Amino acid sequence: AQTVVIPALPAGAGTRSLLIVAPGDEDADVQIKVIGADGTFSPSGAARVTVGARSVRRVDLSSILSRESSGLLIQSDRPVTAGVNVRLKPRRDGSTDYAWSAATPAISTVAVEPVSRRGNGFNAILIASAPQGAGQLELTYTSLGGAVRKRVIAVGAGRTVSVAMGFGLGSSWFTTSVRALPG
Repeated sequence: AQTVVIPALPAGAGTRSLLIVAPGDEDADVQIKVIGADGTFSPSGAARVTVGARSVRRVDLSSILSRESSGLLIQSDRPVTAGVNVRLKPRRDGSTDYAWSAATPAISTVAVEPVSRRGNGFNAILIASAPQGAGQLELTYTSLGGAVRKRVIAVGAGRTVSVAMGFGLGSSWFTTSVRALPG
């Protein structure tokens, strides 16, 4: 695709490597934009890169993406795809969290997070970006005991929001469904 969105990049100390693939026979001229809490911006020093034909280009966005949860908007003159590897700073016990976030289409029906946990040192977070227009998401939490809680969150145009999941469930394991509301 010539436009791809990579959502759900968590904040925190550590490294963030954007990997852009240009599978075609021509170089791709790629623009990178960060979708943050306060709006969309071009990252200084990494706003535009060239990806060679049939190759992968790595772009270090660690200093830019560690400050707040965000998403990326990638636009190119040739078809590309992309993903981000996140390696958070190791904890005192030596363990490290890793995450991959790949280019993905917008939620058009329902997305499900099958198992999440809140409490006892766990804090599930939903990170949602609206790269083009404002939107609303309905979150439905269902605990193992069957308790159901719903809430609606708004995401402004060109912005990213982070929301603690499990609202109203206390400390528990739960399932979350996310539905885009019309409009």
